[in-house]
Amino acid sequence: MSDNTAHRSPTRLGDFSIVETLGEGGSGTVYGARWGHREVALKVLRGEIGSGDRDRFLAEARLLIEMTHPGVVKVLAAGSLPDGRPYLAMEKLPGETLARRLARGPLPLAQAVALFVQLCDAVSAMHARSLIHRDLKPENVMLVVGPSGEHAVLLDFGIAKVATEGVAPPTQSGMVRGTPAYMAPERFFGHPASIATDVYELAVTLFAMIAGRLPWADSVDPEVRLNPVRLGALVAVPPALDELVARALSTRAPNRPPS
Repeated sequence: MSDNTAHRSPTRLGDFSIVETLGEGGSGTVYGARWGHREVALKVLRGEIGSGDRDRFLAEARLLIEMTHPGVVKVLAAGSLPDGRPYLAMEKLPGETLARRLARGPLPLAQAVALFVQLCDAVSAMHARSLIHRDLKPENVMLVVGPSGEHAVLLDFGIAKVATEGVAPPTQSGMVRGTPAYMAPERFFGHPASIATDVYELAVTLFAMIAGRLPWADSVDPEVRLNPVRLGALVAVPPALDELVARALSTRAPNRPPS
């Protein structure tokens, strides 16, 4: 992607009319776009990914298109733009991200647990299709108000991977995908992502919802990351919940809850 593209939204990409840039990350850019009569969120991956990663991305996108779950944003289409970059066109949802909500402070315990249960159900649905999200974080959760109240919806599947024999390998270039502040510690040492990776990231997200902070002061220092603070040391929570979060934040993936 050129410097100009990185700093200025294009007006059109293939069949999509670009309205705005919604966000940028390590794996690509998300645009607000129009596709025929639809308003969509268009995730475009960076052009430098390898051909093998591109093919896997499009194969995995077909599984996401088949998913129908209230806690997983609907993927409407996937393919390659005229310049070769792969894309996902997703339903554009109203509401605000969990990250924006948490910027105003932690959530009441009951609300945090209710949203966490919804996220777990959505992630379990992905795992049932052998998909690992591997970038679970508040920025990738949309809070949407519906007829039955507010509910959480998972976003951003630009780096979701099919689970093969329980793990998902790094990219062809060897780069580790994900967000360091929420990433499971084994990923810092080059170990592949797995279902246990998603379990860990869900636990960090729950911790942030309740405590209003991460379980450590330094998200990059491996020594600090290997010694997370207990949730119960910061806020009053039921002992069973404190123990569950501590297990899910275990530095050893086999010690985490299975799902």
